[in-house]
Amino acid sequence: MKEPQSLMEVKKREEDTSLEKSDQWIFYCGATDTMTHDPHDFNNLSTPVKTHIETVSGELVAVQGEGSIVFSKKLKLENCLYAPALSSKLLLISQVTKELNCVVLMFPTFCLLQDILMKEIIRRGTERGGLYYVDEVAREGHAMLAHETVTRQLWL
Repeated sequence: MKEPQSLMEVKKREEDTSLEKSDQWIFYCGATDTMTHDPHDFNNLSTPVKTHIETVSGELVAVQGEGSIVFSKKLKLENCLYAPALSSKLLLISQVTKELNCVVLMFPTFCLLQDILMKEIIRRGTERGGLYYVDEVAREGHAMLAHETVTRQLWL
């Protein structure tokens, strides 16, 4: 049985490769797990339970680790997969809503991730090409910029 690699070894190997991959997270409902190609996203990596995942095109992709990802103080997800062959980072909507006790509000050009109890906006996403890419929420005083286009802004 192959020894699990240390997180530092995995990160070093990833730095040595120069494949064209997206650094942005995508809110996604078609995946079975939150997954990323970037080992730097993880706090820790351990031997994964799953050894492979199947992409939407039917390709089998090796899973080389599993661990927790911390996006912020309020956004931490467990049991996320490290699959270096992926080109995108997929944030599984059902995992986010269950683990964070939140809802995803979908609009034509953006979406909001909102805490169910506190009604606080945790994250937002911007629609591009049919996908909702996770954006940072910019805070100014007590208001939060939830969505901005060239012609308008939505403040909460």
